[in-house]
Amino acid sequence: MTIWYLDSRSYSDKEKPVTKTTATRLLAEAVAEEIYRLVSSESNSWQPGDMAVLVRTNRQARLVNRSLSVRGLPSVLYSTGNIFDSREAMEIEKILLSISAPNNPGLLKAALAMDMMGARGEDLLASDADIRQWEDQLIRIREYAQLWQRSGFMPMFRILLNRGYVR
Repeated sequence: MTIWYLDSRSYSDKEKPVTKTTATRLLAEAVAEEIYRLVSSESNSWQPGDMAVLVRTNRQARLVNRSLSVRGLPSVLYSTGNIFDSREAMEIEKILLSISAPNNPGLLKAALAMDMMGARGEDLLASDADIRQWEDQLIRIREYAQLWQRSGFMPMFRILLNRGYVR
């Protein structure tokens, strides 16, 4: 994590700091410029989709979105609303429920059917017919459950995100 400090006096009169509005705009531009630098660097493999900018207000989000757009960087702006009411949150909930009860095949199948997991109906039917494939799924879910119990949620979730839910 990097914390940036805005020396507001360098952007205004020597005696008076910049306004909050100006500081917010300057920071949005600085963030967009840093993202542009990262994705443009030949020595780096960052893509715009690898990053997220979290802000407190819709106004700040629109400023960052606009600053990215000016630099030709694609971005998605999520508006206000409860994040827990989103489709993604519901999918994550189903996945975590299946990990919390690794011996429940119904929860595992429900999690596998989520868009995030990418399993299609045919895949689930094939896993029913292929005992080895189903056993692999059960072993994987149990590994995540054990990791969650042993090391806590965040270490398990990081590995889940890096490794993926299914093989």
